[in-house]
Amino acid sequence: MAIMLWLALGAVLGWFFAKYCYAQRARAQQIFSIGLVGAALVYIGFVLIFDGVHPWFWIELAGVFVYGIFAVLGYRGNPLWLAVGWGLHPIWDAALHLWASGANHSPEWYVLACISFDVVVALYIAFIAFPTNRIRQFETH
Repeated sequence: MAIMLWLALGAVLGWFFAKYCYAQRARAQQIFSIGLVGAALVYIGFVLIFDGVHPWFWIELAGVFVYGIFAVLGYRGNPLWLAVGWGLHPIWDAALHLWASGANHSPEWYVLACISFDVVVALYIAFIAFPTNRIRQFETH
């Protein structure tokens, strides 16, 4: 029951975040990009709070770098890179923070909410926030 609650909460918050970004029109790509990097940075905060500077810190820092690349590509280029980054982040969430030792420093409720948040934002970017001509551009490059 609690799992469904956190997944539902994450989905609702993801929807509101995506709607907020979309409402900003000219700044939407920038805000989606900052949010993607922020989603990765949260896990660094968890490591520092619960484990201190720990070897896991470097894994989380690598995640910030990877998602930072998607953020830059999506901000400076095609916004569908943002959808890809947000769409891959739930895999990072689940694989490292539910099933691997990252679960030692990441609260389960947050990981579950983050998974559904990320999926909703990725789908919103891909299908609602940006016109279909951008999708065709993405496929041809």
